[in-house]
Amino acid sequence: MKIPAMIAAELRRLTATRMSVIALVALMLVPVLYGGLYLWANQDPYGHFSEVPVALVDLDEGSGTGSDAAQYGSQVSQQLIDGHAFDWRAMSAADAATSLHEGTVDFIVTIPSDFSAALVSSGGSAPRQATIGL
Repeated sequence: MKIPAMIAAELRRLTATRMSVIALVALMLVPVLYGGLYLWANQDPYGHFSEVPVALVDLDEGSGTGSDAAQYGSQVSQQLIDGHAFDWRAMSAADAATSLHEGTVDFIVTIPSDFSAALVSSGGSAPRQATIGL
């Protein structure tokens, strides 16, 4: 029975003056406010990706000729634009660099000139990996 009496005595001591009550309330509210703001700020971190401006540069020259011709760079570009994951903006390399420097886009995604050739190389004797630059 001594512990409840000790707790009551300690609470009376902590609330004896106006400043000690204010300090006690502040000590309880600061972590609650901090935690609440943190949860509010991070409740949907991916919700606004579609508003992020991104330059999309397609330099792919395709591969093959005639019926074997393949243009995978433009297909990938169109799928990215149609997917609306970001605010994709198709541009030339020079326009993209200028836009990045001016701050009108946040980053540049570049499909290189040998993208299609690298993809179809998997069927040949010297396969290589297709890459996309960021």
